[in-house]
Amino acid sequence: MFDADFIPNSDFLIRTIPCFTDEKTGMVQARWGFLNPDHSWLTRIQSLLLGPHFRIEHWIRYRKGLFFNFNGTAGIWRRKAIETAGGWQADTVTEDLDLSYRVQLAGWRFRYLDEVVVPSELPGTMASLRCQQERWAKGSIQTAKKILPQVLKAHLPLSVKFEAAAHLLANVCWLLGFIVTCTLYPVILSRKYIGPYQIMRLDVPIFIFSSLAILLYFFAYRQAQKNRVPLHILLMLPVFSIGLAPSLAVSVLKGFFRRGGIFDRTPKFGIKDRGRLPVLSFLYRQRSLPWLIVNTLLFCYTLLPILFAFQRNTWPAIPLLLVFPLGFLLVMVCDFKELFIYS
Repeated sequence: MFDADFIPNSDFLIRTIPCFTDEKTGMVQARWGFLNPDHSWLTRIQSLLLGPHFRIEHWIRYRKGLFFNFNGTAGIWRRKAIETAGGWQADTVTEDLDLSYRVQLAGWRFRYLDEVVVPSELPGTMASLRCQQERWAKGSIQTAKKILPQVLKAHLPLSVKFEAAAHLLANVCWLLGFIVTCTLYPVILSRKYIGPYQIMRLDVPIFIFSSLAILLYFFAYRQAQKNRVPLHILLMLPVFSIGLAPSLAVSVLKGFFRRGGIFDRTPKFGIKDRGRLPVLSFLYRQRSLPWLIVNTLLFCYTLLPILFAFQRNTWPAIPLLLVFPLGFLLVMVCDFKELFIYS
């Protein structure tokens, strides 16, 4: 199975079909490569996000005998595995993730081939990226509601159950991150008598063991690559994540309270390297306007903690507080350019 923007090498079947000599192999997943990682800062960030998903997460899950998923493309299925697990079902918008867990619960094994790479196109606009990520966030939560109870009841090793829960519920972090954004100012007001010493003793260690730990994960991946993503792209990652969090938090809530839904296709435009977007690509950007308004309001709101810290001379807090408005500003500027300049 290949999405239209994937370009497999001519020896793809020769390198993958032998895996099915094992009669218990139900699916073989190849690694995604990228045709346009240098198109813009947006595609560079995506390559940094998706690269470790395959080269670290999938690889470790496969090697440790944990459940992992078919990514919807660049893979081969055994028809019998699909049929014995109940076939494709449309009650989630990530039917590939749903089927993957049902097939593995039925006793089939998956193979991941890190050495088989299939180049593909990364979304070239903020609107298309948001469309893709919203679908993934909503669908993973729908799948968790449907599948996780079965996983927890099954006779499986505790490590498999724990990792499955972490995997399927990972997008809840978008909701938690947005809650942090919304409650930041009230929390700061309630702690107005806390000075720089308390910030250094409590806030900084929490930041180091949470956000900094994630950055180190991506930094380690970056250092291991031959074609390294520029360092400033790595530093943009937490800022960009904050700007994208509101839309994905809404998608997570939809996943908790709605079944199925419309499958919004991720727009692709045939971009390679630094190629230009086609003129008609602006037709896919119209749904960005509501989020441009929302992010503008959030940008103004997240300036309040900075103003408060400035008035109370709590200078060490200002660099951390700046991450929030910068995140919304980054996404705002990108949406504004796509809607009103590049159109």
